[in-house]
Amino acid sequence: MKKKKDFCQYVFIRGSLLVVFGSVIIFQSGRFGTFLGDYWLRFQAGGSAPSADYAFVTENFVRSIANVGVVLFTIGLLSLFATLIFQKYQADA
Repeated sequence: MKKKKDFCQYVFIRGSLLVVFGSVIIFQSGRFGTFLGDYWLRFQAGGSAPSADYAFVTENFVRSIANVGVVLFTIGLLSLFATLIFQKYQADA
């Protein structure tokens, strides 16, 4: 019984961390995406590119980073729910 409780605690802590990291990534995706877009722009020929290209690249960086955050957040949330349900059924048994 102790091993199951330790495992549930381990999964709960990891799930909580994933939820926190995922939400930080989601809310900071604009900042990270703009930083990567600026980094991309620096390495273009002469350090300049058409504004439409820059906007396209930056927007795609922002979306990609936000998607990573959503995946982490979802995995963390699912692990939290699974841990809580597992603990409830263990307590009933």
